Amino acid sequence: PLQPMSAYFGRRPDPSKDPYNRRKVKQLDDISFESDNEIEEHKDYRRMPDNVLTQENLKKTLTPDLKSLNLNNHYWLKNNFIDKIGIMAPNLVELSLRGLRVNSQTFIDLVKHMGVLKILDISNCKLLTEEAIVKLAETNQGIVRFKASGCERAVTDKGIKTLVELSRCQMELLDLSYCTQLTDEGLIAFKENNEEQIMYELYLNGLENVTNTGFSSIISSCDKTLRLLHMAINGQGTVTGEV
Repeated sequence: PLQPMSAYFGRRPDPSKDPYNRRKVKQLDDISFESDNEIEEHKDYRRMPDNVLTQENLKKTLTPDLKSLNLNNHYWLKNNFIDKIGIMAPNLVELSLRGLRVNSQTFIDLVKHMGVLKILDISNCKLLTEEAIVKLAETNQGIVRFKASGCERAVTDKGIKTLVELSRCQMELLDLSYCTQLTDEGLIAFKENNEEQIMYELYLNGLENVTNTGFSSIISSCDKTLRLLHMAINGQGTVTGEV
């Protein structure tokens, strides 16, 4: 039989606790199944190893001393972060945005804070438009290596002519492959600006609206320095052996 409370010595037992200290096993009804509201993208960030750039650890890298930045296919970086890179790292000499879904306004906000870019790769940035190239030409007039393969909307005759005319340096490497809006007018601009270009690599694949006139013009402008020429997938009837 239970002893009366008067028989206890010392601290009285807590009536809310099990006097036999029995382990309570949770039942199914006791387990919370509340949904996790954190978006999957944030979970992906945490799963990435430390050597993968995220917006958080990239912030620590972006300083005025940074000279080169390669963001090839870093698709998880958002436009509202990329447009601030120019403010944080205004002295970049080399930049690659290859494969990013960067829109024109983001690109313009990025390059307008820079002025010493020499090497730029925007290949397959398919959201860029002509305005982006024009702004680039106006703010960074020292481009010597320019890759824009697959930028159908951005690489136009006007954009390329502006880039050539405002450039203080001559191009050493140029990749305009698969920029299907480009015509003879854009390629002729190189020879018109300087009859002796110093390009040693030239990529002109898949330019379906260019004829013998355009190809011959740009090639003849750099025939003394050219070492590598790509002209694949130019099967239009207006291109013949004359090139």
